[in-house]
Amino acid sequence: MMLIQTQQHWLPRLLNIIFTLLAWAAFAYLMIDGINTLLHGGPRPKEFSLPGEFFATLHSLLWYLVMAAALSAVLLGWAKYNERRAARYHRRKRMPDITEAQLAASFGVSVEVLKMMQQEQVLVLFNDGEGRLSEASFVRQDCHNLDVRSTQAPLPETELLAV
Repeated sequence: MMLIQTQQHWLPRLLNIIFTLLAWAAFAYLMIDGINTLLHGGPRPKEFSLPGEFFATLHSLLWYLVMAAALSAVLLGWAKYNERRAARYHRRKRMPDITEAQLAASFGVSVEVLKMMQQEQVLVLFNDGEGRLSEASFVRQDCHNLDVRSTQAPLPETELLAV
């Protein structure tokens, strides 16, 4: 299996690691605080005590709202940073049209077999150990199983369909 990996500069990778660790630390803090609250008999105010149970609940909700706003600001800043960094890439460009010969070469079959495959409504394809197309089972046509490996010379690497 081939994975597409791009080289990333050390600074964005470091920022990504730092922000991930900060997010995990905030999550761990909130989890530990919640577990301590449950184990020690109910909610307690964080820093200053306001009289009454209503104010304690309001204080806890305010604390979680402040944490959510801070995390939202960090995520929004990270998204804007990535938007600015990726502005120079044109990711939504239309792919150029390919010929039938290029498509047949990307499947590793002849053009005649490709035309048969395009006309079939139900087609079962079999792959070999390396993931290449090895056999096709045609349902409506006369031949039920066909060895689809191409006997023609493959196209150059620059003319193949990008996978």
